[in-house]
Amino acid sequence: MSSFLRHFFADHELRAQRKLCASIGEFLDLLERAPLAPDPDTRLRDGSALQRVDRLCAVAREAAPAVRHPICALLQALLVDAAPYQAEIDIRSITAISASKGGRVDALDALPETIRSLYPPTYSFGPYDDAGMKILIEAVFAEFFPDGMRDRHFVVRDAPWCGERIAANSGASRRFALWRRLAGWPGTPRRIQARIRETGLNREALAAIQRQWRVVWAIGAPDVRRAVADLGTHWPSGPTFLSRCPPSANDATGFWCVPLPHGVPPQLQERLAAIHARLDLAGVEDPLRELVGGISRAARTPPRDARDEDRAYHAG
Repeated sequence: MSSFLRHFFADHELRAQRKLCASIGEFLDLLERAPLAPDPDTRLRDGSALQRVDRLCAVAREAAPAVRHPICALLQALLVDAAPYQAEIDIRSITAISASKGGRVDALDALPETIRSLYPPTYSFGPYDDAGMKILIEAVFAEFFPDGMRDRHFVVRDAPWCGERIAANSGASRRFALWRRLAGWPGTPRRIQARIRETGLNREALAAIQRQWRVVWAIGAPDVRRAVADLGTHWPSGPTFLSRCPPSANDATGFWCVPLPHGVPPQLQERLAAIHARLDLAGVEDPLRELVGGISRAARTPPRDARDEDRAYHAG
């Protein structure tokens, strides 16, 4: 009897494996006929890799109730915000400004020259004397703190693990960037008061994702989206699709989580590897890969001066 049961369950497991292999093969057939393509809408490219991962994590949180996939829990745990604190920092440590109109501004060194579109060609970019510098700083304060608040703490998001330090802006990004540039001159005020929200990275969650899936923002065919949903019943940790659109929608533009080749049966690994290579050549957005690149660059960058911050107290 026990021998019969062993054979029965062995046959059942073999049939299940064959069925799964056939289902994955059919899914790969679909991807080969209708490959994922880059989204021509460039709005996702606005901002930094960190901000694109923010969007990915937000979509995962919204999709989690309907999409039961292990990657959702990992994405929700990926970025962790610590309690805000107030500190005095060097204005030159700001790497970007979240512009009040449009996306984030990264090219702070070149930004001041765009003032020419608002001011006469004779506008001076400094260096200024004390009186001129005071006028510039007051102009920045007037835009960043339009209500005249006395403490004048700049709101800053800090992610030291990827080298990001982003100042929230209300419209004075050009003048702020000019102040930041001139802060390199002797005698120019360079310390600013900031209310900092530090974003931490859950490296274990990132590693778990990187070991199993690749997440890309792309356009897929509706048939591929439906196939992903059907495949989930046989392969819970396989591909999935994350989007703010309801499952009933015919839109297939969103975050596609594609398993890595080692996650499929050996006879299908070469086909899946070719699909990943096609994604590379197509130029799809790959936010987690970009984030890892930022981590690598930050690791090779000299650490900030210890005097950069004075964490005297935490903000309430």
